[in-house]
Amino acid sequence: MTEFDANGQSSLRLLSDISAETTGKASLQRRGQVLELILDSMSEGVIVCDAKGELLLVNQSARQILNTDAPLNSLSHIQAAYADKHNAESLTLFWHQHPLVRALAGEKVSDKELSLYDRKRHLSLTLSHAAAPLLDEHGTLIGAVDVFRDATEQRRAFHELQHTEEQ
Repeated sequence: MTEFDANGQSSLRLLSDISAETTGKASLQRRGQVLELILDSMSEGVIVCDAKGELLLVNQSARQILNTDAPLNSLSHIQAAYADKHNAESLTLFWHQHPLVRALAGEKVSDKELSLYDRKRHLSLTLSHAAAPLLDEHGTLIGAVDVFRDATEQRRAFHELQHTEEQ
């Protein structure tokens, strides 16, 4: 039975509109889940933040490379993850040159290598970063993305090759 409202429209049309909206939300949710699976399958670390520095996404590789299980909700949490790798003075200088911070200032950063010492694991690390500002259709900064990988072995091999050539 079809019911009509005061304007003579059937409730069947309303059900159709709700169904389309529900299908659209489910599709968007599936896309989000697929994107999350893709990012978590990557060996590179990926961090995405909004313009205020609130983290929108941190994939599993980023957590592993940074060696942290701590909650990562803002840039201050990312900075704290580096605290084990620097003393207070060098952390401040390091942080101002961090590719994600620079991308939030509107700068695109390519192939930036950051060397650090992980005190927890007693390891010297070299991380290779590429970061970029995220802009909306009007060119307004809405966030930033940082993609990075552990380049320690590549850096070590490069230095060994250089040393061999010098000899």
